[in-house]
Amino acid sequence: MRTKILILLFIFPAFSLTSQDTLQYNFLHKTLVNHGKIWESTVQFGQYNYKKLIPLALLTGTSLYFDEEISKQVVSFTEKNKLERYSHTVTQFGDPYILGGTLLLSYGSGWLFRDQKLRQTAVMATEAYIHNGIFTYLGKLAFARQRPFVNGKDRWHFFPYSLQGHSPSNTAYQSFPSGHTSGVFAVATVFARQYQNTTWVPVLAYSIATLTGISRVTEHKHWLGDVIAGAALGYGIGNFVYLNSKDTRYTLFPTYWDNNVSLTFQLEF
Repeated sequence: MRTKILILLFIFPAFSLTSQDTLQYNFLHKTLVNHGKIWESTVQFGQYNYKKLIPLALLTGTSLYFDEEISKQVVSFTEKNKLERYSHTVTQFGDPYILGGTLLLSYGSGWLFRDQKLRQTAVMATEAYIHNGIFTYLGKLAFARQRPFVNGKDRWHFFPYSLQGHSPSNTAYQSFPSGHTSGVFAVATVFARQYQNTTWVPVLAYSIATLTGISRVTEHKHWLGDVIAGAALGYGIGNFVYLNSKDTRYTLFPTYWDNNVSLTFQLEF
């Protein structure tokens, strides 16, 4: 959503970086700076929380080793118990259109009911989703892991194989990590951290994210290892955005000047 907002700002004739629009520049600058910081933090190994990282790495590694068998068992269980319709519904929570609509609805509700915290959360979650999308897509291109539905075999082909448009779909070799899972976890983490004192919000947010991840396996679209890696990636980016944005305030409002209408995004530190 944030990308679309910025595009709207730049295509309206009334928009300019005058003194009254400096906060719009600060918003764009902050987003770019934050993305750079995320990349920087990935190579600062001394800052990693190894108490969490090592068990997570072991879990992911174990899953990657047994992924083929896990996938067969999960899909068999789903078909045997006729859970397909539930799986088809749940997996849509990670769809970009659903997540985008949820964020837009959250911001709109915050604006309508004058809930500054909800508006701030929606923008923070959007930023997290954008950052996550970049990292996830680069991971998919780099590893070129084939999806379970290709032939049921776990194979890694690596870049640039992922760009060569192999059948049965253009994304058949872009399995690792799971984009639906990483995206929904990035958004869920921001909402959970922002409303951590309201018990039901983190419970609901992480429950939806977890079920979405599981559905990617039951849908035969991802291996469990893809889902675990995606969840870790989304959580990490969502947590980063929360820690670096919790003291800022966002406001989006329409302005009218010289017979032109524009959208003003105001960022307050």
